Amino acid sequence: AAQPDDARALVLFALQLPHGDERAAALERALALAPEDPTALIELASERLEAHRLDEASTLAAEAVRLAPWSLRVMVRQATILEARGDCQQAAATLLRAIDFSHLAPRSPRRLELEEQLRTMRSCTADAVPTR
Repeated sequence: AAQPDDARALVLFALQLPHGDERAAALERALALAPEDPTALIELASERLEAHRLDEASTLAAEAVRLAPWSLRVMVRQATILEARGDCQQAAATLLRAIDFSHLAPRSPRRLELEEQLRTMRSCTADAVPTR
């Protein structure tokens, strides 16, 4: 019988592969073994994003967030997918929530990078407002 460690090993294996079908297949196998593995979910969501399969990416990311709402990586990836779908307002709100909950030091390189990403998302939101 498959063990959770088998799923983790498949995820680690998948992350060594280049983006594409083989990587996605390994992540799908991992999810078959551990359907509630947030890492496998968010990584497969990223693969779907790379393949421009945004609806699937969004569904997978939402499930990953449900399972790991405390995960900075999961929240940031969900925000990126929301932005790619054109839902800039929700993307910015998700990223802001991730930054707020992250406990990153105020001037840490990662926090500064995320704050810059947030500014970009907010400008996307401003650009998305219909003009008359």
